[in-house]
Amino acid sequence: MSLNQRQTILKLLLPALALGIVYVYLLARPLNQKIQELKDAVAAAEKAAPKPLAEAQLLSKLKQTKQEVERLKASRKIVIDPAKGAVEVDRAEYGKRLTAALDKYQLHLIAETAESAPGPLPPGLAPPAGKTPAATDPARLEGGARSIRFTGRYRDVLSALKELDGPEHHALPLRISMNRAEEGSKALVWTLVIWL
Repeated sequence: MSLNQRQTILKLLLPALALGIVYVYLLARPLNQKIQELKDAVAAAEKAAPKPLAEAQLLSKLKQTKQEVERLKASRKIVIDPAKGAVEVDRAEYGKRLTAALDKYQLHLIAETAESAPGPLPPGLAPPAGKTPAATDPARLEGGARSIRFTGRYRDVLSALKELDGPEHHALPLRISMNRAEEGSKALVWTLVIWL
């Protein structure tokens, strides 16, 4: 090989070699890094995907949660037997009715608190006629005492109590008390304790 032939071959190979180096550094390496990142992302997604066993456990937990919700919904209801026709009353709905009755007679609610923890009716307290529980044993009526403090005139309180004693209201009044709001004030503060 002569010197001229070597120079001609080098003149042809050097630009190709330079283009190959530029291609590797400018195009191929960033593309390879992006491809590796995508492979890592796919591997992480496959690893995080729920397994068939995990799905069965999730469905089991969902079923247990639904049963717990149904149990809690059922615990909000009171079963009452006015004249042999069982009536189921939602405690939250009864609270709305009570508030509506207080508003109707312009009685202003101050506070409502739980007087006792939910449980069976205390012994010795028999519900009035027409408000007996579906089970003949009054101690089986589940509920709790609620203390309701409100302000209003005597006449309005009396009217509200008469309305709350109607057949559509299923609560057992335990006691009521009255005090003056402040010394020298005409406003009366009432505390009504009912069993829901």
